[in-house]
Parts: sequence; C-alpha cells; structure tokens
Amino acid sequence: MAATRKKKAAAKKKSVARKPAAKSRASARPAAARGGKRVLGSPRPGWPYSPGWQAGDYIFTAGQLGMNAEGKLVGPTIEEQTRACVRRIEAILKEAGASLSDVVKVTTFITDRANVPGYNLAYGEFFKSNPPARSTVVCDLVVDGLIEIEAIAYKPR
Repeated sequence: MAATRKKKAAAKKKSVARKPAAKSRASARPAAARGGKRVLGSPRPGWPYSPGWQAGDYIFTAGQLGMNAEGKLVGPTIEEQTRACVRRIEAILKEAGASLSDVVKVTTFITDRANVPGYNLAYGEFFKSNPPARSTVVCDLVVDGLIEIEAIAYKPR
C-alpha cells in the first residue's frame, strides 16, 4: 500500500510542471529604490553608527565632523571644519545618487556662538540659492571639534 502511494505521488509530481518563479521588476532594483532602506558610507572602525541611510526617497546623514579620512580635524578654524563637514555629507549623498541641491533640512551643532558668522560664510559657499531649512544648536560636542552637521535630502526615484 505504501508503494502505491509513492507511485501516485511520483506520477503527480511529473504531471505538474513547475515554472520557475519570475523575478518581479521590483526585486531587480536596490531596496532603497523600491521603498526599502540601505546603509550609506563606512563608519570609522570602533564607532557604532552608520554615516547615512537611504530610506525610499529620503537620505539621512549622521552628524559629520570637520575631519579628514584619517579621523583628524582638518584645521583649527570654523570655516575649514564647516567645509569638511559639508564635503563629507556631499560624499554620502553621492553614494545615493543625490547631491547637495537635494538637501531639504540641515541641523548644525556648534560649540561657540561666536563662530556662527564664520560658519555662515563657509556654509553659504555650498548653498548659494534655495538653501535648505536649517537649525543651529550651540552645545558641547562628544568629540573635539567646533562643529557637527547632519542633513536630510529628498531624491525621488
């Protein structure tokens, strides 16, 4: 009786032609392009954070410091550190296919209110027309440096 069941099951398997699952158009695109999310950039070793995330049409950057690729401050002035922050943000956006013109909101953390004019000068070099909405907070930073900048960009797919 068991042999008969096995024969019937084998015959049934042969008669049912299985089609391979068709790939949907969505699965051929990166997760972020179909509304998912993905990490952007590479964090410094030992730092538990992601430099950026793309989630659907939005790109979120972590706060970027005025440091070079080796993790050293680029210089002692607010202008030098501001430019470095924005360039780091620009690199993260580029990985997502976006640019500074796609930035809609910036939050800046600055250690000294007296540095705001120099910050505005350097920041303005990158956002000449239609600058994003911006908040500036005077505070202590967790690491040495004069400034930290984070951004949100909108880049429709």
